[in-house]
Amino acid sequence: MRTNEELNGCTLAGPERYSEEWLAQHDKHVVPFVAGTRLGSDHVRRLVAGSRACGARAILISTLAEGREKQPLTEAAVSQASVDTAVGDRYRGRPALVAASNLRGALLLTEHGYALIAGDAHFLGGAAGEGVDRLRTQFERTARRLSARVPTLQDVARRYPARYVAWGSLRDVPAGTGMARQVAVMRSFAHGEIAAPEFAKGWLAGRRKALRDGERAREWIASDMQEIFAALEEYSFGESPCEPGSLTGDELRARVQSVVLRWRI
Repeated sequence: MRTNEELNGCTLAGPERYSEEWLAQHDKHVVPFVAGTRLGSDHVRRLVAGSRACGARAILISTLAEGREKQPLTEAAVSQASVDTAVGDRYRGRPALVAASNLRGALLLTEHGYALIAGDAHFLGGAAGEGVDRLRTQFERTARRLSARVPTLQDVARRYPARYVAWGSLRDVPAGTGMARQVAVMRSFAHGEIAAPEFAKGWLAGRRKALRDGERAREWIASDMQEIFAALEEYSFGESPCEPGSLTGDELRARVQSVVLRWRI
């Protein structure tokens, strides 16, 4: 991939949208950010963190300006200083696309005061560690606050709404979510189907996914999940506690069983 046209053509559906085909590859999601007219340090930091997390060897920079389609891409190392130097003043006030060289994630700077960061789970784990839903919710609030000055932002917020609401019942938790995985391993552990280390790893992996995707729970579910997390912080992954006060596998199972009994699952 050598020219602006080649990079833009395989990732974008226009100057303000990613193509559905590119987003479908590796199940990518989009997060909007207020950006002004140039790439800010926070946006570059997120892009670099995402590129590192997905294993990109470099960062590619393309302009969306008409008449420059055949010009070569600018390439930068995966570091904030390198990207800042490569961008310089050339992209000030101009739409641009900045992408991980393996195309697992990208940042699209538009001319309407916002940027769109998109990527797969690995890329967004670095670029949007707070979680897709949390950042979309923050953008929606900012869009409302700036509606008189930048009305376009509200249209963008409606295009990328938060995906999850705060669940108040286990029946409302969709399959495939991080929280669904947490509930499944809790049930298996409480019924003696898996050992403590397997439970701990599975539950914490589900928690990381839930945080990354912005999944939320209300009232007693949130409280009981926090109780499990606190127990895991006390648990020793070894065969015996590493220090006085650490929970053994049997003690951890008892804690989980008490929650599962309350939930009747």
